[in-house]
Amino acid sequence: MGTHFGPDYLEKVYAGWLGKIIGVRYGAPIEMWTSEAIREFYGELDGYVKTYRDFAADDDTNGPLFFIRALEDLAQDGKLTPQQVGSTVLNYVSNGYGFFWWGGYGISAEHTLYENLTCGIQAPQSGSARQNGIVVAEQIGGQIFIDSWGLVFPGDYRKAADYAKIAASVGWDENGIYGGMFVAACISAAFEDRNMERILQKALSVIPQDCQYACMVRDVMAFYQAHPEDWHGCLAFIKAHYWSDRYQGWCHIIPNAAIIVLAMLYGQGDFTRTLNIGNMCGFDTDCNVGNLGTILGVANGLEGIDYNKWRASIQDFQVCSSVVGSLNITDAASSALYLARLAYQTAGEPLPEKIRQLTEAPRHYHFELPGSTQSVRAEILPGGNDGHLISLLNTDEAAFTGERSLKVMATPFAPAGKRKHCEQLAGPASVHGYGPVPVHRLLRRTDPRGHSGCRSHHRPVRTPVRYRRSAGRARIPPA
Repeated sequence: MGTHFGPDYLEKVYAGWLGKIIGVRYGAPIEMWTSEAIREFYGELDGYVKTYRDFAADDDTNGPLFFIRALEDLAQDGKLTPQQVGSTVLNYVSNGYGFFWWGGYGISAEHTLYENLTCGIQAPQSGSARQNGIVVAEQIGGQIFIDSWGLVFPGDYRKAADYAKIAASVGWDENGIYGGMFVAACISAAFEDRNMERILQKALSVIPQDCQYACMVRDVMAFYQAHPEDWHGCLAFIKAHYWSDRYQGWCHIIPNAAIIVLAMLYGQGDFTRTLNIGNMCGFDTDCNVGNLGTILGVANGLEGIDYNKWRASIQDFQVCSSVVGSLNITDAASSALYLARLAYQTAGEPLPEKIRQLTEAPRHYHFELPGSTQSVRAEILPGGNDGHLISLLNTDEAAFTGERSLKVMATPFAPAGKRKHCEQLAGPASVHGYGPVPVHRLLRRTDPRGHSGCRSHHRPVRTPVRYRRSAGRARIPPA
């Protein structure tokens, strides 16, 4: 076994990280709801419960992106220590502002670990049950901040678990650590195996077989094998044997991990079905469905994530809340590229030419990942030409550099039969950096049925397009 970088590695990392963001956003509005309340209010879930455009930074996506920076900032030859991860937390997290849930010392594991670190209590003591008590040490955080370790060690699920153990020990202990190891192993194994039962068995092999976490996984798997069509019955089984009423404190890891195992099994490898089931179970939905999104995103790749259902409203948007402002305004494609580069560096392998070119390019925007818009958006400014409908599409039909580009389509409203369609193609050389940038135009006309017209029919577009990086929007100024 070893780290295995397949030809589609970067795209799978992108799919996994998109899955994480999608899962967090899907679960966030109903976080801590009961399954009964969800069903009563929404019925059967099948997609976002609210329409997204912008959203705030979230601890579920902050943690995976910044804990792993210890590998780049402090680790020597890929060898990592808990103390280095603890130092990384202090380097990037502001005391009491954003990033974590600051619920109080001895209540929130994240708040507790930070206070311990600032008082000179180094990791792993900062997260130990001896220091904080088992109630705090077995909260869910050791599991939800761990996705990136599985993403940077593709196929080597044991190594992913080893690094996850080091990272999780900063704030958690015992089952709190085992959950991080388990989820990281699931993500790593998903690079080479799409069968959820086999993935779970591999992940089960990296944690102590007599721990409560392992017992729970085996029990849920046994129920599934006996009742493969009844996920509602499985949830009832979990509530009878592993629910929150059996554990003290806030948001214990075991009942939430049981939901993850249930959804992986009954979702049968389908991205949408798995996330729907995970959300319908309730409890810490954004955390659980976020982890599920990463696992299923990696396993299925981009083609397994319905674009219109899940990606269209997210549009790669991502914002963080570290103390380094330049790292906070980012996008899913850029995060995936960072993780992929870090993975090759940690493995001591040369970067593939495509990743090397993208990481060394002076421009932020490249649109080289299928479907990616890198948070660029189009809208008509107040007083603008309301007769245009603007949409963006990642395409491989032309590119200034590389293989892909961002197509900007402006469709004027007109009576039926007289509508003319204008298309603009914005390549990576024309959509980059910060501040307004005029779009390089490649225009053509299409007939009302959407078929391409002759390129000799080029004509100017009445409403020019400008791009502004602020909040990732492309704005249409007044005509």
